[in-house]
Amino acid sequence: MISVFAPNSIDINERFRNIVDLSASLRARLTAMGFTIVASHEHGSPAVLTLALPEAISSKTVGWQLQKAGYLLSYRSEYLIKRNWIQICLMGEFSSRHLDSLLAILQTFRPRTAPAALECGGNKPVPFGVPASAGQTRQISSAH
Repeated sequence: MISVFAPNSIDINERFRNIVDLSASLRARLTAMGFTIVASHEHGSPAVLTLALPEAISSKTVGWQLQKAGYLLSYRSEYLIKRNWIQICLMGEFSSRHLDSLLAILQTFRPRTAPAALECGGNKPVPFGVPASAGQTRQISSAH
């Protein structure tokens, strides 16, 4: 008898649509908070959002603080440190509630002046949801 491993039924197309939708919302909210996203929507992966932090905000400090809060973002690679970038990778198990909690923490590090609505593509900031409770998994990505 030959046994073939079949993973749990995962609808890859549905998962990708979910990542695209959450990424668009996350992109709009981060931009409204004043963060600079390195790649445009047209040229970047919806699963990876790279934030260029201003000189006054250390990517290592932000990454470490987020890690202490239970989020694993990419921030330790030499090329990220050199550019003062952090990356949010939508590749693990997560939900919009986890992203709300992540954004609440990121808001404490946001640049002093958020861009005008026109610079945000005319989008109004999306209100924050209720942060995830302390007992819930908040891993966004295990990549470094």
